[in-house]
Amino acid sequence: MKIRSKVVLFALFFAWVSGSVGAWCFLNIRREEAAFADSRRAMKTHAAVTDIEYFLVRQVRALENYVLLNDEAEKLQLAQAAAQTRQRLAQWEKSAKAREAQGEEIPAVRKVNDAIAEPAKNIEDLLEAGRRSEAMGAVEKEFSPAAVKALAVFSVVKGRTEAEKERTERRMLAELRRNHLSLLGGLGLVAFLGLVFLFALYRSVISPIRELRSWADRVARGEKGQALQFSGGNELTELARSIGEMAIQLTRPKASPPPVEIPESTKGPGPVQSAPPTVPSAPSAAPSAGLRGQAAGQRAEGTAAPSSAGLRGQAAGQRAEGTAAPSSAGLRGQAAGQRAEGTAAPSTAMGGQGAGRAPGPVTAQGKDEFDSAVNAFRDILAQMGGDVPESRRLE
Repeated sequence: MKIRSKVVLFALFFAWVSGSVGAWCFLNIRREEAAFADSRRAMKTHAAVTDIEYFLVRQVRALENYVLLNDEAEKLQLAQAAAQTRQRLAQWEKSAKAREAQGEEIPAVRKVNDAIAEPAKNIEDLLEAGRRSEAMGAVEKEFSPAAVKALAVFSVVKGRTEAEKERTERRMLAELRRNHLSLLGGLGLVAFLGLVFLFALYRSVISPIRELRSWADRVARGEKGQALQFSGGNELTELARSIGEMAIQLTRPKASPPPVEIPESTKGPGPVQSAPPTVPSAPSAAPSAGLRGQAAGQRAEGTAAPSSAGLRGQAAGQRAEGTAAPSSAGLRGQAAGQRAEGTAAPSTAMGGQGAGRAPGPVTAQGKDEFDSAVNAFRDILAQMGGDVPESRRLE
């Protein structure tokens, strides 16, 4: 798979996973908010019940003290406690309508308040009428037992609100814990996917570069016939294979051109043989130039150079006299002897005596150029791998 395809697919998968983790976290946040709201409502309900209980107890004690002591201060406290009880109950009902508090216990609390407020109102009326003894009897026989019973019922209501408050607190803590664990799990999943992508990218990019650099080092040590072997089919492996093929082609000798037949006019009586054309070198250019100069001198003196027809006639006369014309094989042997002695053979214009030779070994200049190319390639690979080694020359 191509590197570009891998990056695109991983980006799409990463976006999908990130979106899923984000949606899961959003749902957990909403559930956490709901748990917080329930906990706040339970706490507010419990606070209202606690305040009403406090003022109910004050109302009962203030009434008893007012009847026994006939103290106006106790009468004032009784009036304040009754007013505070009614005020707290009204605020609770308002909060329940606004869904800021739980209103399930409001009827029970109102019933308890009425059970205390009605006997207290009757006793106050007796005191206002000056019937103190009857008021004291009503406190002992009616008000005190009714107040104890009402406060016991109110304690049960308070216990239920306290239990609800604790339950909502535990639920809130559980939602917080689950939300945090979900967030950590999502982050861990994203981090794991990132590591998987980095490992895949490392294998797709860094590994081919390192293998290519190792191959360049082997080539620099003289192992020029080493082929590159890569697994996968991404852009870097294709580039590495192309570079390896290029290097192998550069180290191979060039193929010789096909052999050329010798013209009939230059053939002797010997067997027909074909020889590869000669690539003229610098030393072999001198004889042909000398022959051309000799021909020019003859033309200047008025003597014409022997034509091809004259040469053929001369060859025929020699055959008639019993002397054979030199064959192409003899001419090639003569040319080889002249090269061994340091003299150049005449050009092919004189009957094909300078038959072509096979190309010689690689010159020192070509070897230096190949070594320079390999060293430059190794430097490029070193820079891609994050290292800058010094170039080494081939030994």
